[in-house]
Amino acid sequence: MKYRFMLIAIVSLALACNDAENHNAREAAAAAPKSTADSLYEVVDKLHIEGMAKTGKLRTALGQVQAKLDSLAKLPAKKIDKAYQQSLTDLKEELTNADDYMFNWMKEFKDSVKDNSERRIKYLQAEQVKVTKVRDDILTGLQRADSLLKK
Repeated sequence: MKYRFMLIAIVSLALACNDAENHNAREAAAAAPKSTADSLYEVVDKLHIEGMAKTGKLRTALGQVQAKLDSLAKLPAKKIDKAYQQSLTDLKEELTNADDYMFNWMKEFKDSVKDNSERRIKYLQAEQVKVTKVRDDILTGLQRADSLLKK
């Protein structure tokens, strides 16, 4: 009786594990992109998320740049490093533009051609180029801010 119970427990456990593995495989298959267009959409979304993840840091850097510019504005004209001031002004514009570009891209992005695979692929390819540039502008601006704000 004892062995019979253990045998039933082992068989039940084995079946349960196998069922869990099948369930996980089914979930993974369901989550996998179903077409080229779906794969492109995931790439576009990933680029968007990478850029958006840095917008908080971008805004912090923008505030720091503005604070440096405000501090420089309080100095006598002879004591201001004009090249540094211009670099900060350029950086402020670069960071502001990068932030604006991201939000404009998000506002304009419409994955609405789902019924026409060929048009959707072309649209998503064009959007991939745009959002890659937006993400790169954010990352480049942050790199410049890191080096310029250390001065």
